[in-house]
Amino acid sequence: MNHIKVDIKILIYYNLIGKQVIPIKQKTKKRFSLFEYVTFSIQNCCGWTLVYMLLQIVFAIFPTLMISISAMFINAFINVYSGIDSIEVLVRYGSLLLLFVLISYLLPTCVSFAGIRLNADLGTAFDLLLATKRSRIPYALIENSETYELLERVCADSSGRMYTGIRNLFRAAEYIIRFAGITITLFVYDVTVGLLTGVLLVLIVPVCIKGGKEDYQAYEKASEQFRRARYLRTVLSGRDSAAERTLFGYSSWMNQKWEAWYGEGRILASVATKQNFIRIKIGSMISVLVSGGIMLLMLPGVSNGTITVGLYISIITAVIGLVQLMTWNIAGVVEDLVVSQQYSKDFISFMALEEEAPASDPGDRIPVRSIEFRNVSFSYPNCDTKVLDHVSFLLETGKTYALVGENGSGKSTVVKLMLGLFKDYDGEILLNGTELRQLSPGQLQGIYACSFQDFARYELSVRDNIAIGAGIQMDQVPDAAVREAIDKVGLTDYISAMPNGMETKLGRLEDEGTDLSGGQWQRIAIARALIKDAAVYIMDEPTAALDPMSEKDIYDFIRQAMGGKLGVLITHRLGGAARTDEIIVLKQGKVWERGTFQSLMGRNGAFAHLYNIQRSWYQ
Repeated sequence: MNHIKVDIKILIYYNLIGKQVIPIKQKTKKRFSLFEYVTFSIQNCCGWTLVYMLLQIVFAIFPTLMISISAMFINAFINVYSGIDSIEVLVRYGSLLLLFVLISYLLPTCVSFAGIRLNADLGTAFDLLLATKRSRIPYALIENSETYELLERVCADSSGRMYTGIRNLFRAAEYIIRFAGITITLFVYDVTVGLLTGVLLVLIVPVCIKGGKEDYQAYEKASEQFRRARYLRTVLSGRDSAAERTLFGYSSWMNQKWEAWYGEGRILASVATKQNFIRIKIGSMISVLVSGGIMLLMLPGVSNGTITVGLYISIITAVIGLVQLMTWNIAGVVEDLVVSQQYSKDFISFMALEEEAPASDPGDRIPVRSIEFRNVSFSYPNCDTKVLDHVSFLLETGKTYALVGENGSGKSTVVKLMLGLFKDYDGEILLNGTELRQLSPGQLQGIYACSFQDFARYELSVRDNIAIGAGIQMDQVPDAAVREAIDKVGLTDYISAMPNGMETKLGRLEDEGTDLSGGQWQRIAIARALIKDAAVYIMDEPTAALDPMSEKDIYDFIRQAMGGKLGVLITHRLGGAARTDEIIVLKQGKVWERGTFQSLMGRNGAFAHLYNIQRSWYQ
């Protein structure tokens, strides 16, 4: 379950700051419109969206306005030089041109600033939307490999996705406005030139679109190799693998694999780079030809006086800039739009995933008297093998039970079904005689406190690491309750000696952070479960990282903390199982044996065989 750590942190953060987000409306259509990016932006960041949109429109029409301003200044300069106008006319038009030049200099900065603010607000809203949605996806779906890959594509590196989509749309709109403005200006002064320019530029667009798609496909293929290479780079340089990297000496072999994958990606990327280079050269040639053609076609208008010299120079300058823009920049815009479209398809599939009701409101606390598995069978999705095959047993409050068995016997699956993580099982799981599937996620959450074998290591303070398991707002958890949980797992002296006690940051995220050993992290995870006032406590291999002497102490702490509650212990270390009220032995997906420690040892069956193998550990 490590893949949901980030979501938990995000939800905790947004729960504290009280943010709300308006989600994109789910529609039945199969295709996702790129304009949904704008809809989401307006709904969640209306002010900055409108400011950004207005600035982009002004920025787009400015080149067309500059044609007239530049033409008036050049004509005034010629007239003053010829003695037709006074110097005051030149100063007036020069001042106006200077003002427009200043505005054109400031506009990109203003657009960039508005974009930064919009990106920040949209990133906050979008990350919250993704985290909220992901927290409501049933566990069974997350366990599905295809769904998990979809979650990774949508949620990994999601920051900036919404802003990127909006920016791409506005950039495309900017080019359309600039193209339309200059073409209309040409059409007003010379119909033939206007039509020719429009036709030539329209012919360029499909070529750029095709080139943009080809670039995207090439980079997409290259990115697969780069992702593999990045993984190997993490293995070769990461802290988690440092010890084994030194011990096994695999760096040389890994380096060869990295070079091979990175080299393949580089070759694929170079194809796109080569295509881009060729496109630049072709675009430059087209720019020269189109600009030269327009210059020639407009010369008669200059000679007969229908087009002034200033207007001629201004139009040619604007056309050269526009043609260069259309032959190169539009390819990049199209490529970005293709990426946004591909992401949006994944996003709409993600938003259409099944949800279950949020578990934030458990409602009335259910007093648990018993949990019964009645003839339960279960197979994981896309797997025909039964993990559990007609399993039946009864668990009663006030007792502790041990689930033991070899790997693959079904112990963890029993817990997942008990927690309501999977609902498509055959048979019945009854809580106080009520089928478990009739209870809400909130009710189930209020019943259980769990410590998993693959527990999360939150790089938060000691206090927050434990208080997060209380089932209430973290800032409402009393310090006394945290200290009591710390004491139960035998960490009081160790944490008291830390620089900031319970407020000491764990992990390496902060400079002053303190890392823990595997056994100490496991004690923190157990304390996180024990701090909750739950009806049922489930401990999945709670002492896997502890030595046998510490194991005995932890089991004593756990039994004492459970006091009168229902406790379920999953373990391979059978010394702990000996301290429970009843032991259930699973084998080949069936209940193979069950009974007290003494009765099972007297039976000399599967449990006795396993225990005798481990007996030396406890002598």
